[in-house]
Amino acid sequence: MSTSTTDRVSAGAQVAAALFAAATLAANIYGDIPAWLGTAAALVLGGASVFFTWVWADPTRHPTRARLLLAGTVGALFAAAAVLVWPGVWPTESGNASRNPASSVDDPKASARQIKVTKIGGGAVSPGVTVEVDSCITVSGTGKIPSGYGLWVTNTYDADGAPALNGLSNLQRAPQVEGETDWQTATFGVGADKRDDGKRFWIYVFLLPPSADSALTKLNAGPAPGLTGPVEGATEVGRYAVERNANLTCKWQTKA
Repeated sequence: MSTSTTDRVSAGAQVAAALFAAATLAANIYGDIPAWLGTAAALVLGGASVFFTWVWADPTRHPTRARLLLAGTVGALFAAAAVLVWPGVWPTESGNASRNPASSVDDPKASARQIKVTKIGGGAVSPGVTVEVDSCITVSGTGKIPSGYGLWVTNTYDADGAPALNGLSNLQRAPQVEGETDWQTATFGVGADKRDDGKRFWIYVFLLPPSADSALTKLNAGPAPGLTGPVEGATEVGRYAVERNANLTCKWQTKA
């Protein structure tokens, strides 16, 4: 094989490697794409690279055998890449998490998406609709809470149309019976005394991984404490606007 042909083989392989690296990076970023798409992308890119490599190799300067070797080298690289990106062949922590839909524990965002809040107080939840609530309420919904994880509900004041997450009040862990999909919090207060009547609040629901859930559970041993900021590691399930009416239904709330 001539030096020129060798250079072309090297250049073609480098181009192929760069294209495959870009495809792999995109697959890692968009990890929820179908598992077969990485292999399909490698095969498509490989086919295109082989074709253009064959075209670029000047037939007047390189015999057919050299062109076949060049295109074959590029094709072999992409064939190997297609095998490596096939699910289960090259096990990585991030790859296994994205390609194993049954492992909801490894994908809290997927678990959070399938958890739905259905009722806040006595009112049904509708997108974009502020729910009118009493001063003491429960929050309920559906969706399997991953084993070891914790579903938490809290309320916070409204700050110019958005939840003031720098202050979370009356934290509640929503229990779920094993094998069931429904869940409901204990009764908790929204706001303080009568001066909060008519004010807007936000119900904030989030999912915590085992370590953070355990820490918050220990902190929450007392009567529904609050926090001065969001919990690290929390995956948001949803936030819902509510307006407190004038019914003081919590025993500890006063009319002052």
